[in-house]
Amino acid sequence: MKKHSNLRHLPRWRTTERDLAIIGEVLRWQQLTTRQIARWFFDSPRTATNRIAVLQALGYLRTIDIPWRAPALVTATPKGARARPDLRLQPRRSEPGRLLHDQTVVEVAAWLLEQDQQAGWITERELLRDHLEQARDPQGRLLRGPARRPDGVLIRRTGRMEAVEVELSPKRDRTEYDHKLSWYMSQLHFAQVQWFIPSSALRDRLTRVANTLHMTRIHISPLPVGQDYPPGVVPDRHR
Repeated sequence: MKKHSNLRHLPRWRTTERDLAIIGEVLRWQQLTTRQIARWFFDSPRTATNRIAVLQALGYLRTIDIPWRAPALVTATPKGARARPDLRLQPRRSEPGRLLHDQTVVEVAAWLLEQDQQAGWITERELLRDHLEQARDPQGRLLRGPARRPDGVLIRRTGRMEAVEVELSPKRDRTEYDHKLSWYMSQLHFAQVQWFIPSSALRDRLTRVANTLHMTRIHISPLPVGQDYPPGVVPDRHR
């Protein structure tokens, strides 16, 4: 008995420029919620949900299981990556332990871009891609591992580059902050480092380290208020 592909029973959907832009943003960030996609691309959340369902049915996006009650989270499939070869990004398995952090970075970036609508953003995935491409020889062999990189880079209309870091909880090795701040002192192409930290205690610690290193290009602050953070992420904690 001959089996027929389910694709024959799908409506004749066509991908649009907006669809390709959505797939591209999902690839750049690794995963986005349906609410984030709706905010950036649609006037109506329902329209966004319906169109995302179409992209899933066509095989460009798939949902990710998340351990909290929230809007659906989607990531790109290999087919989605092939639809945007210009980005040179491959689909990557999401890391459950990083979802809270990664989603918070998206919200911080959205807030920064809302404050300066002429600015652009380089995601951590794009930074990693560029580092790895530079670390390979002409035969494609990896000569060295990726270097340190921020959670993202804000690029002003003038070309000014600002590194952005998000720290939700203190690192076990407290000297890591000293090492990272020392590294930023050598990264002269960053005009400023914006470090967003909910914990007031950690903000105080980083401020002391920055002062000790005489680092004046750093701005340490709580998370911006009013953003759609994942459950449990509070913009400003007094501890």
